[in-house]
Amino acid sequence: MTYGAVCVGLSFALSFVGYQMPQGGRITMAALVPIVIYIYLFGIKYGAVATVVYTALQLLTPTFVHPAQIILDYVIPYMALIMVALVPLISYRVSRAKKKEGDRPIGRVTEWGIYSGMIVFTLIRWISQIFSGILFFEATWWFSVFYNSFGVVDSLIATIALVALFRSQAFVGELNRIKALISTPKVVAIEDHPAVLADGTPPVEGSFSKDTDTEAKDNG
Repeated sequence: MTYGAVCVGLSFALSFVGYQMPQGGRITMAALVPIVIYIYLFGIKYGAVATVVYTALQLLTPTFVHPAQIILDYVIPYMALIMVALVPLISYRVSRAKKKEGDRPIGRVTEWGIYSGMIVFTLIRWISQIFSGILFFEATWWFSVFYNSFGVVDSLIATIALVALFRSQAFVGELNRIKALISTPKVVAIEDHPAVLADGTPPVEGSFSKDTDTEAKDNG
């Protein structure tokens, strides 16, 4: 929850930094990066929650001429961020069905999955906002295509930033450390009692108390 609040908050704050378009919209300084990284770390389930919250925050300060326009300019474009998690998940399931490969955690998002998801997200955002320009701003189709390409530029900046970050060994190492913390259950040893999880629930199979783990290592 803490990671989600920080990442969504950063993305929302960065969405106000950049070039303001004359008729609405903004090319930001990679505002999408924090929330995309959160989706990468936590997968589709928590990524969907973060996407809903981020979309709701964007609705706090909308620029609109008709209530229905909010759907095309805000709800559909920002909810489409879930594609960053959904596209690689669908791709994995299709690949697994064909190759019958071993299982892996549902919802896992890979680096290349992020890039493919960003492409689908960008297309959905662009098309939705093109229709908004035509229907509610009485723009010609070619002008709406051109004007709303600011969203493509915005996504491109975020994607370039993501590529640069994933080329950094220090950054990837930190992400792997966080992922390990997320996926590893916390176990505490209680003297004269079986090991229990930190929240008081019984340990999962394969979890050991400090003493049990030490004994296992001694037995080789």
